Amino acid sequence: MDTTHNYEPLYSQRPSFLNRVFLVLIAVYKKLVSPLLPGRCRFYPSCSAYAKESFEKLPFHKALFKSIWRILRCNPFSEGYFDPVIPESNDAAQTKEQL
Repeated sequence: MDTTHNYEPLYSQRPSFLNRVFLVLIAVYKKLVSPLLPGRCRFYPSCSAYAKESFEKLPFHKALFKSIWRILRCNPFSEGYFDPVIPESNDAAQTKEQL
């Protein structure tokens, strides 16, 4: 059984100017702010890693929406779970139950 995958990049072009601005802001947050806070993200990948991947792979408007929605869901009342930017299969609904 061949387990290698040849995925096409979702965002084949170079990220837009706004995407790059947000990637810099995320890098600054991870370098300066994140070390001062306790690691409490309830999801995997962490919210900042999720936002970084979103802005690397998606058009700006989608990346911004997905990042904001993710941060809003990360709260003390959330169970948290594995939440990839792009689900690898159509079984995304099962991902929550498997973890």
